[in-house]
Amino acid sequence: MVDIPTVLMLASPADRSVATALREQICRDSVLCRWLGTPAKSWLQRSLLTARLHQANRLLLVVSRRFFQEFASFAEFFAAAVARRNAGLLEIAVVLVEPLAFPPSELGQLAQRLPSNRYPWRDFGWLQAIARELRRGLRLVRPIRDVLCIYACPEALWNSGVLRLDLERRQIEEANRFSGMRLRIRDCWAARPSDVGAHLRAGPVDVLHFAGHGEPGGILLEHEYDRHQAQLVAIAPLLRMLQNYQPRCLVLNACWSASALLANQGIPYVIAMEGQANDDGAAFFARSFYQVLADTNDVEFAFDHARGLLDMTHGGGCRPRLFYGRGGSRGMA
Repeated sequence: MVDIPTVLMLASPADRSVATALREQICRDSVLCRWLGTPAKSWLQRSLLTARLHQANRLLLVVSRRFFQEFASFAEFFAAAVARRNAGLLEIAVVLVEPLAFPPSELGQLAQRLPSNRYPWRDFGWLQAIARELRRGLRLVRPIRDVLCIYACPEALWNSGVLRLDLERRQIEEANRFSGMRLRIRDCWAARPSDVGAHLRAGPVDVLHFAGHGEPGGILLEHEYDRHQAQLVAIAPLLRMLQNYQPRCLVLNACWSASALLANQGIPYVIAMEGQANDDGAAFFARSFYQVLADTNDVEFAFDHARGLLDMTHGGGCRPRLFYGRGGSRGMA
């Protein structure tokens, strides 16, 4: 059963209008929301702040330059928040107000001094995504930024058709460019299993995107030792390995990948293809999906949008399906 999110917002009194907008957006349905905007100067104020903190299971820090100037007033509160977070009782997220107004030196100080989870930064533009997460009872996590794209079209499969992976890569890059380059995209071409492991270790991965051939047993990568063969990689061991790197989403843009996905083992979202998928449809879906994902930080909304456009423009030539880490799926034809 999902707990009822109780959100405590902390902001500078000068940012009351921003805090009010956040509160109106977030405090709906089953979300309880409290706002504190006065620095804790007296013993009574500090006691009130601590009491509110112990009633909350989510802490939302609304950080502007004015907040940064009042940072010292909240030092004791931050220490208590970190202690509750370390005990597993509190999740912390940071919303940056007008992030471009911060000099780089101040952003560096914020990153060192503010209590945080794993890279929790958001800007005010993520407001709707934050509200959706809180209403669903999901964890407050950092925005989706890092996308690792794995491409493979083994020579052994050229007789069955050479995939236009370069076209799909261009579509993803255009989607990112139109969204203000919010995503950091890394590419791995002619990928072998060892290449996938090396790229996962090289840096954070929020989304792992695979484009290439698939069959009911899994996806096909380049062979480790023989370029005239393809390496079949079953989905189940791939999912188990990915749990160590905690991606938010796995996209398998390959034929038959949904049939190989018997269960989603711990990754919040997996997108896979039902049956065969044509090149143009797969590339079109990727472009639509990543453009909306970069704008909204919402995997489900991006999937619905991209699937809807795909159905209107490409008919049944490509049938993506979304699997949830908590069980279940949607998008079946």
